[in-house]
Amino acid sequence: MEREAITAANQLRSPLLRLPGEIRNRIYGFVFYGKNTTRTALLTTCKQVGHEAAPVYYSHIDLSFFDFTDLKNLGLMRQMNQMIARAKPELLARVKSVCTRRGPTEHMARCALRAVPRDGYTEYFIFASYLPGLKYWDVCGNMNPVWQEEVMKGIKKLMGRDLDVTFDLTK
Repeated sequence: MEREAITAANQLRSPLLRLPGEIRNRIYGFVFYGKNTTRTALLTTCKQVGHEAAPVYYSHIDLSFFDFTDLKNLGLMRQMNQMIARAKPELLARVKSVCTRRGPTEHMARCALRAVPRDGYTEYFIFASYLPGLKYWDVCGNMNPVWQEEVMKGIKKLMGRDLDVTFDLTK
């Protein structure tokens, strides 16, 4: 009963929560727009805002996996995969793009194409199986054009479907 009273009071006092839901969703979209989606504090301001804003946040997020580029970070990779596995599936389904480094991505693609058993690098990409809405995969780092085609085939095999794979040589 107390929770409902607090929610009702917040809706009366909060200028944000007094706005119609459609306008709040537009505001959340502006907050999370672009590559800088680190503005997650909004998600923790109150339960109602967190509940409303989370789908918008996941729709705008570009998951970047740059810190997990070698086997020394395998523990961090496992933690990231576990975190993604625990997230709500309906929110993860909104994630549309990921960005990974060339080295591990190239290795994963080769292993996927050759049916090599899982190793540290291929474990790095377990996260992708939790992202059914994934459409774009950006591979950052200089890569031989011959390998680009193989990486695209490996990502397709890993995901079981076509994705828009791009190669950003400037990062």
